[in-house]
Amino acid sequence: MQTAYQNAMNAAAVGGPKDTAVQTEARTDLLVALRVIAAYIQSLNLTVSQVLTSGFEVVVWSSSKITLIAPVLSGWTTPAPRNWASVSSW
Repeated sequence: MQTAYQNAMNAAAVGGPKDTAVQTEARTDLLVALRVIAAYIQSLNLTVSQVLTSGFEVVVWSSSKITLIAPVLSGWTTPAPRNWASVSSW
C-alpha cells in the first residue's frame, strides 16, 4: 500500500485530476490500514519497548488534572457601561 501511494504521488505530481483522485484514494487506503494495525497493537496491552519495536511511537495521554492560568490581556480597555434607559427607541 505504501508503494501504491508513493507511485500515485509521483503520478499526481505530473498528471491531471484523475491522477490526483487516484492519489487521494491510495492515501485513504493506506491510512485505514495503518489505523487498523495501530488499533490491533493498542489492543495487545504491550509494554512501551514492545510497542516501539512495532514501528509506532508511544503517545501517553495524561489523566491528571491540569490547572490553566487565565490569560492577562494588556492594552485593552473596557468600555463604559451604556445607559440603555437614556437611548430613545429606534
